[in-house]
Amino acid sequence: MHEGIGRHLGAIDGVARHCSDGSHLPYTTGHRAMKNPALAHAVAVIALMFAMDALAQPARSLVVPYDNEPPPRLTIDPPLPGPLAKGVAFIPYRVENLRILPVGGAPARELSPRVGHLHITLDDLPWQWADYGGSSTIILVNLPKGRHKILIEAVDPEGGLLTSQSITFDAPGK
Repeated sequence: MHEGIGRHLGAIDGVARHCSDGSHLPYTTGHRAMKNPALAHAVAVIALMFAMDALAQPARSLVVPYDNEPPPRLTIDPPLPGPLAKGVAFIPYRVENLRILPVGGAPARELSPRVGHLHITLDDLPWQWADYGGSSTIILVNLPKGRHKILIEAVDPEGGLLTSQSITFDAPGK
């Protein structure tokens, strides 16, 4: 039993420091066994009710304004050299002060800690893709030989730019 709960139950009859067979509990400091099964059951039910009540709180109680949060930071590392030599670009990145989650819309802009997603563009092409998974690595295969550029933009839930960074690298091609 948790030390705090055991301390409060110490005055209740049926609480002992030893198991019913007379042996000591493996953790005797702060842990106690109950001799009365009905009392043990009642305590377990009450604890379960408190836990269920805590989990049942509406999500809005967990949302706080993020006015004082530090701005998001994005760091892109160069592709890993081993896989790149074999034609696969593993490009690690880190995002700080922004949770990458599949949420969108104006209400999500008020979540704290701040949430968003990534827009990724290859070689300044007119299209891009979005990363909502936060995998921390972009993997590109079968890139043609030559210089390539990856642009990663950290954006808010509505696509508004928060920060961006790009890198260039040479792919050996196939």
